[in-house]
Amino acid sequence: MGGFVQPQAGDLFQAKEHEGKLCLFENVGPIESITTSFGPADIVRANVTVFDPQTGVGEEYAQSMVFGRALVGTVNRSAQGGQAVLGRLGKSATAKAGQSPAWVLTEFSPADAAHAQAYVDRRAQGAFSQPAAQQQQAPQYQPAPAQQPPQQPPGFPPPPAYPAAGAAPAYPAAPVPAQAPVSPWGAPPAAPVAAPAAPAAPVLPPGFQMPPGMDINQVNALLASMGAQQVNPTPPPF
Repeated sequence: MGGFVQPQAGDLFQAKEHEGKLCLFENVGPIESITTSFGPADIVRANVTVFDPQTGVGEEYAQSMVFGRALVGTVNRSAQGGQAVLGRLGKSATAKAGQSPAWVLTEFSPADAAHAQAYVDRRAQGAFSQPAAQQQQAPQYQPAPAQQPPQQPPGFPPPPAYPAAGAAPAYPAAPVPAQAPVSPWGAPPAAPVAAPAAPAAPVLPPGFQMPPGMDINQVNALLASMGAQQVNPTPPPF
């Protein structure tokens, strides 16, 4: 939750497991008094790096409690001002009666200093890698295999091949009927009235000419007085 973390215990550093090894003490804290099963004791907390004498690889112990009155005093005094303390872990030459020799730091050599400095520089540059057992390779994406068409059992004809769906056929647009001209008054114009047909000319007997100014009735009356056959007007065409 938020930017908080749960409290964590420091790594366990035991001097008896690293006798004679080159040790680097960093971020050394003040002397603290704690109660142990053997009674009260003074400790300091520090980040301790122990260098393997065969491979030179450093093993780090974060915020470990360093025990031993002589060792605690040496580390605390030497780390004044935030300095890192380097030395080889050993035992004192003398011991009190009934007690084991105290753990102490002996001076480092120029080769020890060069090795520790190279280690610190590589660590600052992030040049260290995790052990091979802890490295995990990110899974790589594998594309799904393409689906294959189902295999036809032996002895059966192959399935029919259907043409691929294409675009719908284009049909010509239906012709738009011509519209009659619209009258200004909203009604279609009336059809024109045909002119009256001219009166048909009468059919006269051969050699007879119709006097001018006479109509068909007068002509028939004249023909009747002469004993001639009357004429009829030319029948209108159908």
